[in-house]
Amino acid sequence: MGPMSLRAIKEGNVNLPYDGPFVFAEVNADRVDWFLGKDGAIERKQVVKNSVGMFISTKRAFGRATWREMQHGDPDREDVTNQYKFEEGSEEERAAIRQASKFSKRTDVYETTAEDVKLSVVSDPDTFMGNDIKLTVTLENTGQERRTCNGTLVLGSMYYTGVFHRELLSRKISAVELVPGQTKSMEYSVPATQYLDDLADHCLCNISCVCIVKETRQHCVIRDELRLRKPRLKIKAPNAAKVGDSFSVQVSFENPLPVTLTQCELRVEGPGIQKPVVYAQNNIDVKKMFLGTFKMTPVKVGAKEIVVYFNCRQISAITTSHPVTVA
Repeated sequence: MGPMSLRAIKEGNVNLPYDGPFVFAEVNADRVDWFLGKDGAIERKQVVKNSVGMFISTKRAFGRATWREMQHGDPDREDVTNQYKFEEGSEEERAAIRQASKFSKRTDVYETTAEDVKLSVVSDPDTFMGNDIKLTVTLENTGQERRTCNGTLVLGSMYYTGVFHRELLSRKISAVELVPGQTKSMEYSVPATQYLDDLADHCLCNISCVCIVKETRQHCVIRDELRLRKPRLKIKAPNAAKVGDSFSVQVSFENPLPVTLTQCELRVEGPGIQKPVVYAQNNIDVKKMFLGTFKMTPVKVGAKEIVVYFNCRQISAITTSHPVTVA
C-alpha cells in the first residue's frame, strides 16, 4: 500500500501522498449507511464507529512466536493494529477521524439526529460446523417516548470475497413496541441440517439486520460476519529430527457433522523435509474419530515446518502445522 506514512495514517493526515484516503478507509474509517430516495437524493441514516480495522494482522516471522502464543494463540499471526490506529474509541482515535474527515467532500456525515433506539445482533463466534447457528436480536429504547420498530433479519452464506451465496434464514421483525427504557430480545436458530449444503468456501456467513423506527424514521442497520469454526486437527510429531532418518506423524480430529465425511484426503507439505504429497483416506462416520498416520524423511538441515491439510467433500482445508528442527 502506498508508499504512505504510517504516522500520517495513524493521525488522520490523509492529504499526504500516496493513497492516504484509501489506506485510512481500510484501517480506521467510520462506516456510514445512506438511504437512497426515489429522486436520487441520499440521506445519512447511521454512522458505525467501530467496525473497521479491529484485527489488523500480518504474517509473523517463523520462530518469533512466544511460548504462550504457541500454546494458546495463533503463532503465525502478528497483531499490528496499534501501528495503524490509536485505541478504538479513545480521544486520540476520534481526533484522527475528525482530522481525516476535513478532507472529505461531504459535509453532512456527522450531522446529529434523534437516535434513541439501539439495535444489536449477537452470534456465538465459537459456533462449529455441525452446531445450530443461533442469533439474538435486541432492541432497546433509550429515549423518553414509546417507539415501534419494524425490520428484517437475513442470514446468508457468502464467499470469502464477500459475494452473497445463498440465503439461510429470513425473518420479519414486525411491530415491536418499546416503552421508554424497555429492552426486547428475539432469538432465531438455523439447524445444521438446513445450512450444511449451502455453505461456500471458508464457511463464512453474512448477517444483515435493518430496523426502522416508525415514529422517528430512524434506521438501525447491523451488518456482521460469522465464520463457522472447523474441527481442530491435532498433530503428533517429534520436535527434532535428523537428515535421512524417517519419523512418523499422526493427525486426528472428530467428525462434528451429522453426516458421513466422504472423498477424504490428507495433503502434506514440509519444505526441506519432503515434497507435497496427497494420501487418500477412508470415509469418516458421524461423530467418529479420524486418525491418519504417515512418515516423513528430512533432506535439509534447519528449522522446518510440517503443514497438513485435511479435505473432504463436506469440509475443505482443515489445517494444522508443527515445527521441526532438523540436525
